[in-house]
Amino acid sequence: MKSKVMVAVVAIVPLLLASGCSISASGIELGSGPPDFQLHASSAVGDIPVNHTARALLPTSIRDSGILRVGGQTSQPPYLQTESGDVTGLESDFIVSVARTLGLEPKMTNTKFISLVPGLASERFDVVMGNFSDTLVRQQSVDFVDYAASKQTFVVRTDSGTQVSTLDDLCGRSVAGAIGAKSIMLMHDQSIKCDNAGKRPLKIKTFPTFADATLALLNGRVEVIPIDYGLARALVRGTDGKLEIIESFYGQGLIGVGVRKGESNLADAMQAAFSVLMDNGAYRRILDHWELQGMSIPEPVVNGVKK
Repeated sequence: MKSKVMVAVVAIVPLLLASGCSISASGIELGSGPPDFQLHASSAVGDIPVNHTARALLPTSIRDSGILRVGGQTSQPPYLQTESGDVTGLESDFIVSVARTLGLEPKMTNTKFISLVPGLASERFDVVMGNFSDTLVRQQSVDFVDYAASKQTFVVRTDSGTQVSTLDDLCGRSVAGAIGAKSIMLMHDQSIKCDNAGKRPLKIKTFPTFADATLALLNGRVEVIPIDYGLARALVRGTDGKLEIIESFYGQGLIGVGVRKGESNLADAMQAAFSVLMDNGAYRRILDHWELQGMSIPEPVVNGVKK
């Protein structure tokens, strides 16, 4: 079977060249290009029947509307990316499968990562996703329905000679990431640890998008991108050998769908839908299709990160 991760990197090249944005009428910062896209399901999804037990858990307003409004940054292959006007990727498959299980039609809005939580709070979206890591800080304003494991690694320029294998090796180095990303949160924590140990703190540079951070690395403005492993794989395969992954991992965690804080009916419905997908085999087929089997977890959990 041809790797769909390889297809995902097609979206990287134009993203590295331009990363404009716009502000919607609601004040939410939208991603580059058209804000609204059609979600595309891969062949791994298959036929997904409505599960009426899970559907009954939905808030009445969403069930009656027949629409699930989704916010996500569509420039993060292999999770979400745009191809010929459609959104594809691991999480496109998951959200299409969940929506079908709940008898809903998903509508995706391309949104900057930093605007995901404000978009939820303003009720522009019902749920948000896009390699959205569950953290205790985010749990203060968002409830997570966690459906996959995650881990972090390092990406460097192949010709740079940069040697990093642990977080401590980042002391004094310049690193980059998207504003609000889990990797940046971890880098701020590490910078404090470096300083407390008498070492130079990190030089942290944040950018509006993952693509902007990647361009900074390619241009030599930063030395390292600490990044989710799935993103790293797609990124490195799309740069003709210019970048490489340091096969060292840290920051084990969970990623999930974000739901407005306290909307327990919607969170319960999403959790039930993921449980159905895990039971009927669709969950495993999707992970296999995107060659991300290591992200599998035994069952979906709400706010699974505890520390």
